[in-house]
Amino acid sequence: MDEFEALKTTLQHDVNCLAEKDRMVKKNALARLRKTLLPENEFRHKFFVDVLQKPLFRLFADSVEKIRVLSVELASELFEDL
Repeated sequence: MDEFEALKTTLQHDVNCLAEKDRMVKKNALARLRKTLLPENEFRHKFFVDVLQKPLFRLFADSVEKIRVLSVELASELFEDL
């Protein structure tokens, strides 16, 4: 298994948690994703495009403001170096 596949496997649970109804589960998943992908992870852009993009963008319309804010912050931090 290459390094990118290992990263996908490691973070898949957190990506799945972004679709949960419980706001604390989503908030904690966003925090873990941020901690792993930022500040420097060589696969963060590929991971964003291949795996994280759709679930993260769905959170932009979440009913909880804090989740919306955290998801927009994470997306903008991932976009900074593009």
